[in-house]
Amino acid sequence: MIKRILLSVLMISLAFSAAAVATTAYFSNGQVLGSNTFATGTVTIGGFNTQGLSVTGLTPGVPVWVHNVGVNYTGSINADLYVGAGGISAPGEQAYIADITYLRIYKAGTNTEVWEGYVNTLSTNWISLASNISAGWQAYDLQFTLNSNVGNDKQNVNNTDTKILIYAVQHGGPVPGTVPYLTSSF
Repeated sequence: MIKRILLSVLMISLAFSAAAVATTAYFSNGQVLGSNTFATGTVTIGGFNTQGLSVTGLTPGVPVWVHNVGVNYTGSINADLYVGAGGISAPGEQAYIADITYLRIYKAGTNTEVWEGYVNTLSTNWISLASNISAGWQAYDLQFTLNSNVGNDKQNVNNTDTKILIYAVQHGGPVPGTVPYLTSSF
């Protein structure tokens, strides 16, 4: 019997303890963080350090250098840069020399080659220049070499319709869906 009384007292004590814990007050406070701004980032090419390329004096087998061609990336988020080419002349036309001119692109002032291939490849493929860059200048040295077996029919040929296209996309984003020679604007 005493055992039952003690057990009953213990149960009543536990019930009061549980009730006391359930009604215990806690201090609290909250604040609203005001004047919030949420803004998207930008992917922007600010311009170039030159008005255009002047590749003159191309001679079979002799490299012609154009140094320090700069692209000013002014975006606020990291981006990938691509290069392509477009123009009016087409294979078989006298002014078309893209399929007989080899191009090597280097990081300016270094031996670090970014890309090499025939210029006409730039009209059908977007070529990666740089990846995950932040705002600032990206400069490149370009080495153009006319094939060594080019004949006299290519003397004094001027091609002024080729456009060099630079495309920036958020790092990891896709290149344009159109091939470079069909891209008229961005």
